[in-house]
Amino acid sequence: MSMAQLNGIDRVKTVSDCGGAVEILHFNESNIQFSGSYGYLDELSQISDKLIEVNSVWLRIEPRLDGYFEFELSPQENFDFEYYLFKDNTGDFCNKDFESIKAEKLIISDSLMVIENEHFAKSSGKLVGPVKAKVDDVFYLLLHSKEEHQKTVNIKFRLSGQREIQKVKVQNYKKVPTTRAVTIKIRDKETGEPVTANITLKGMRVDNQLFMGSDFIFDAYRSKSNEIVVNAQGYFLHVAKLNVSVIENTDVLIELEPLAPGKKMKIEGLKFEQNSRDFIPTSYVALRRLLEFMILNKEIRIEIQGHVNAPGEKPEGKVQKLSEQRAKTAYLYLIENGVNKDRITYIGLGNTQMIYPAPKTKAEEEANRRVEILILK
Repeated sequence: MSMAQLNGIDRVKTVSDCGGAVEILHFNESNIQFSGSYGYLDELSQISDKLIEVNSVWLRIEPRLDGYFEFELSPQENFDFEYYLFKDNTGDFCNKDFESIKAEKLIISDSLMVIENEHFAKSSGKLVGPVKAKVDDVFYLLLHSKEEHQKTVNIKFRLSGQREIQKVKVQNYKKVPTTRAVTIKIRDKETGEPVTANITLKGMRVDNQLFMGSDFIFDAYRSKSNEIVVNAQGYFLHVAKLNVSVIENTDVLIELEPLAPGKKMKIEGLKFEQNSRDFIPTSYVALRRLLEFMILNKEIRIEIQGHVNAPGEKPEGKVQKLSEQRAKTAYLYLIENGVNKDRITYIGLGNTQMIYPAPKTKAEEEANRRVEILILK
């Protein structure tokens, strides 16, 4: 495809081209899936006329670090691939025309040849680096395979040195001088860094308003229904009661859990009629929040898991069926509201994972009667 033919095409939507590079948000661990194609541009041929791009994915890495970083690449299945790491501080590396990738910007390249071993479920990885970095350095990592597939590579980062502390802007919504203040801070649970999120408050006289940021100040109003909902890209949804004092100032620290395969989240507020697949009416608020979570995190795939409260009963038959029906109901809600069904599966786990195997209160029974989501990719 020529440059003239590319006019009008939004290349930012394809991770196979530099302009659509996936932004690395959390410098711990990520799973990167190959796209199965080379996108709109054969960018490898611009490095060397001996290279032909077949299947690629681009990553943008901005560690804001004065020091060094390493990363380990581990294919989740047995397949060979190459990697190319570039450094560019011009801000124009993925420019509109992308006429060429300058050779001097390529700092590391190699291939990871996987040797199949029947004794190992996963292939071994390769540690790359250390790579020297300054605070303003931006890196681009191109992963390339000579075969068309959509397999996954796990990437783990190790950073050493001094990271730039993100500047925090406190948004002050306090209007009444005579009331106490509620200060809310949103942070990454693993790094402690500020996280920009969407938040809504209930019972604080700012109902039905959406706020965006990491640090906020509000007037303190207390009610039985005080609640906060926090939704941030790359993190689990956070829903919690807000304990507010009108006698002294209240500080609220919310630590968000980064998304990663294998992690689970309970869908808070999703409740069922006893021995029924039917939600109680108030549960549609929780379903709507789950829908917003899926829309905000468009790259994830989940498994919806249904659970029942059935102590002492056999885990099959009606117990298993009821748990599956509850998971399926949540699944159908998401599908009917526009979420691609390829991103969701569902399963009933019966009473095999009750939080309270011998519940003594209604609250414990309700905790057993739940729906969770498991992050698959």
